[in-house]
Amino acid sequence: MIKKIVVVFIVLVTIGFGIAWFLTGDATKSADAFLSSIKNGDVDKAYQSASKQFKEKTTIDQFKSFVEGSSILVRFDSVFWNSRSMNNGVTTLEGNFKTKDAEAIPIIAELIKEGGQWKILNVDIKGGIAQKKIIPSNSDLTKLVHATISSFAQAINNDDFSEFYGSISKLWQSQITAQELRDAFKSFIDKKIDITISKDATPVFNEKPAIGDDELLTLSGYYIYPDSSRLNFQLGYSYEYPDWKLSHIKVSKK
Repeated sequence: MIKKIVVVFIVLVTIGFGIAWFLTGDATKSADAFLSSIKNGDVDKAYQSASKQFKEKTTIDQFKSFVEGSSILVRFDSVFWNSRSMNNGVTTLEGNFKTKDAEAIPIIAELIKEGGQWKILNVDIKGGIAQKKIIPSNSDLTKLVHATISSFAQAINNDDFSEFYGSISKLWQSQITAQELRDAFKSFIDKKIDITISKDATPVFNEKPAIGDDELLTLSGYYIYPDSSRLNFQLGYSYEYPDWKLSHIKVSKK
């Protein structure tokens, strides 16, 4: 009986794998076409073939600038996909990106269906391509900081860091627990320091936002409250597709 159950399980897994493989077959063609357009110098065609979400986060000028400045992309020769999977409508392809000088570089591509066609969501070649190394627009940076400070303020006011903890990067979550994060800012809770900002508040950046060698997006600046008090912040974000996630925070109110 146990052998029969095992056999049935193996058969079901095999069928499931086969169906997933069949359903994602055209995804490889779309990924190949995207990379081939770049190889042929038709960056506009590659960009237009990408998904709406990709275009929302990366402008055509940003994309062109990245492609033209990438030493890896200009050496692209071919790609071989050795695995593919599908989860929540997103197909993930993994394989090797081969250069003209025969160097093999790991590549991961994520695609989603739009209008019946698979389109690029994100491509990661040897640590990052496209969106990962592009600094968001000023309006997106403002929204990012605003969301972070608002969520952090709510955690302090409610003495509950569970929701805020759930929004931070997986990298930071692997280094700290929700309780440890709460304990790190215990003084704010004990002193009832309210850092809540209004919906229309705009941060002032002290330095130009930058992505360092550690691939963290670093933002520092301040908010001015109506009573002229000031909230200083230093924030670091790591990219976890499709968003930048908080990896460290330092704030002070004066």
